[in-house]
Amino acid sequence: MRCAVPLEIRQFRVEKQGHICVLGECNIDAWFLTQKLPKWFSVTPSDSARLVAGGKGLNAALATARLGGKAILLSVIGEDIWGRTLKEVIKDLTSDIRQDDAAGEVNTDYILTVPGPTSVCGVLTNHRIDGPAYLGTRNLKHWTGVHSFAPEWRDVLEKAQVLITSLEPPMHLVREAIQVAKNAGAIIVMNPGPQPRSAVEYQDLLDVLHDVDVLVPNRSEARDIVARRKGTHSSDSGAELAEILQDLINTSRFGLVCVTRSRVGYDAVYCEVSPSDNSRFVRQRAKGSMIPVTTDPLGGGDAFCSAIAVELARGTPVEGALQVGRAAAAVAVTTPGAAAAMPHREAVAAVLRREA
Repeated sequence: MRCAVPLEIRQFRVEKQGHICVLGECNIDAWFLTQKLPKWFSVTPSDSARLVAGGKGLNAALATARLGGKAILLSVIGEDIWGRTLKEVIKDLTSDIRQDDAAGEVNTDYILTVPGPTSVCGVLTNHRIDGPAYLGTRNLKHWTGVHSFAPEWRDVLEKAQVLITSLEPPMHLVREAIQVAKNAGAIIVMNPGPQPRSAVEYQDLLDVLHDVDVLVPNRSEARDIVARRKGTHSSDSGAELAEILQDLINTSRFGLVCVTRSRVGYDAVYCEVSPSDNSRFVRQRAKGSMIPVTTDPLGGGDAFCSAIAVELARGTPVEGALQVGRAAAAVAVTTPGAAAAMPHREAVAAVLRREA
């Protein structure tokens, strides 16, 4: 059942907050709208095709800024024609932070230019399917030269209020970022995609989850993590997956696990101080439905995750942050592509007002 939107969420006020570091990929998406997946030795028609900017890092940084946060993007771009094109597109996208986005901003000064090609990802999307299909390299080659954090990355992480990370960078960089940010007292938010590339990376992921405050996987990602942890086939129930995953993350602050199901909605569990004993946390559950996708589900999960991070940084209660996340995802999926689809604050506020 959908909860009533609290007054403070309806107003969508922006409180003073520190910066949010985002560690993840910037890439070119070759985006195709198609009615079916390709087959070998056949031609699959596309209703629409375009080259757009994407990557979980860029998506999350733009969503953070458009929702009023101050994002610092930690990423890499190849030194090739795609990289130069992508930088121009990012410049255009970050200049589109509107006045009604409550002074949000994206700092791109910490994007490293590295030798080698910029990542290009094929995206096949469909009006009727829950989520897109992706075609990309198994290991993103341009990250391989980044063996350890640049000193400037460490500096901004040590001052961050929140770290949002995906699994696009190599796991040793994800692990180092989480450790630096955690030691600085930052909220650690993880969007655990794309899925780990090997059994070793799955184990590395399991090893760092205990430092994560907020985990936002889709159902497929959640199912795979649980299966690796238990060594057996896991449940398809989002609620059950969320409860199992909560036992793997840090529950001393939020303990929030939100398993998203694209067009269907989400199942979440989180920790809340017991009303009868302030020294004890109790498990709370939440469930939400999504507004039906009308255009393209790509980027909805990134918007959802970033909105939760921004709201928790403002001190919004968890259930309210989930409602803002759901509204942000609802806006994102009405626009084709990923980065350009990230929602502006006023559009999200309008969804919340309609549902109040």
